[in-house]
Amino acid sequence: MLPVSSQNVSISKLTNDEIRERTFNIAREAMLMCVKNWKEYGITGADQLGLVHQIVFSNTFITLKQPEGEGIRKMLMGTIQEQNLRQDSTEKKGWSLFGGKK
Repeated sequence: MLPVSSQNVSISKLTNDEIRERTFNIAREAMLMCVKNWKEYGITGADQLGLVHQIVFSNTFITLKQPEGEGIRKMLMGTIQEQNLRQDSTEKKGWSLFGGKK
């Protein structure tokens, strides 16, 4: 899930068609890997494949859909601006370890 859930992907703005296509492709590839490696993964039934598909599909879709309306991007920019404002407005008070009063 890391390639679809990374910071770079979750702040990219994708169209609905791009999100839909990528989500289906990732879920399909996950199913193919599960079928190919069913013994190694300990898969014993089709119900487990269905659950894996739902988890991969949901996580991918939600991650790719998050930036809609610039949600994450806006949040990150707000955090950065708030930190800059705090740094600029904070006066240095108190005593310095190496030289008396600041």
